Amino acid sequence: MRPVGNSFGYSSYHNKLLQIILPMTHRFILYAYPDWLPAGRRIRIYLAEKRISPSLVYVAESDEDVKAKGYPPKRGNFSPIMAISRPDKPTEYIWVEQSSAMLEMLEDYCDANSDASPVPSFRGPEDDIIRRAMIRGVLYWADTLFELFAVNAAFGSETIARARGTTANQRTAKDMEAAVRFRVLEPLEKVLPEVADFSGIAEGKEGAMTIADIALFASWEYCAGLCGKDPLSGYPNFSRFIDACRRRKILPKEEYPALVKGFALGWLDNVWD
Repeated sequence: MRPVGNSFGYSSYHNKLLQIILPMTHRFILYAYPDWLPAGRRIRIYLAEKRISPSLVYVAESDEDVKAKGYPPKRGNFSPIMAISRPDKPTEYIWVEQSSAMLEMLEDYCDANSDASPVPSFRGPEDDIIRRAMIRGVLYWADTLFELFAVNAAFGSETIARARGTTANQRTAKDMEAAVRFRVLEPLEKVLPEVADFSGIAEGKEGAMTIADIALFASWEYCAGLCGKDPLSGYPNFSRFIDACRRRKILPKEEYPALVKGFALGWLDNVWD
């Protein structure tokens, strides 16, 4: 049985009231530009896979776009960041600054509002607590992969080090590489066949992807795409998962800017075996 309201305080009454008072106002505004940034990319993929109505979530494309719509300017330098209109004061907003929290939040909203999406839960059946826990575990590893890999690049790249006013530390970068393998890739290799629906993902089956699958693919896409080579090869189950995602033809994205790709060049060959 679905609850009447949800964690944002929205109920069916609030939804109808908002439609009457503010028919052109979105409940959620996503600031995730530029398009290629990996954390925001997760949310874009999720919205496409979940088939959430554009009338519910507005995806802003630029500061000028936000201004033209009359929405609040993006707060700080975070990307992605999401503004949520308050149910009691629709012109005031609550801000969320973490992409995994956004995924969980949107799932909560869809669970509580059957008209938000025609696709079933991306967190597994409500009564299957074991599968839900495993999905959350993969989501955690996807976050850790992105964070450790980014730190690895920061320590190993001469270009990034100069920008930070320091020097590259290859030894620290090697330690981070070992942490990625030990804390993320090895446990993922064991659990992915139990959690991911490889065939459903590859065949384009609706609802086959979970929030963890989406986050993991976006993290891999960043690691492999930005550096121009796949540093995560050598893990068969991980490779099966990525191949399934590629076959699915997931929402395309912009190419990484040449300047950004240049930051990542050089350190990987010296650090990542």
